[in-house]
Amino acid sequence: MFCGNSCIKRNQASSTYTCHVCGLVDPPLFNKNKYFLLFINDFSRKIWVYFLIQKSEAFVAFNNFKALVENKSDFEIRALRPLRPD
Repeated sequence: MFCGNSCIKRNQASSTYTCHVCGLVDPPLFNKNKYFLLFINDFSRKIWVYFLIQKSEAFVAFNNFKALVENKSDFEIRALRPLRPD
């Protein structure tokens, strides 16, 4: 199927994500989790949440998220940008 430039833009947009580490939550969330990591797909606005006990677990959570997204879709993550509060 030929779809022109619109498919290219949609494919590129669906492979960019925004991330944000939130916390220190007091009192801790379930299982003593004090932080959570958000991943937001910039195209679909789908959100994934990973709960963390320590901030140092963020890289492991990212690797798990990356594997999940790339295995379930035909896209690899091309851009990961931090959430910038206004």
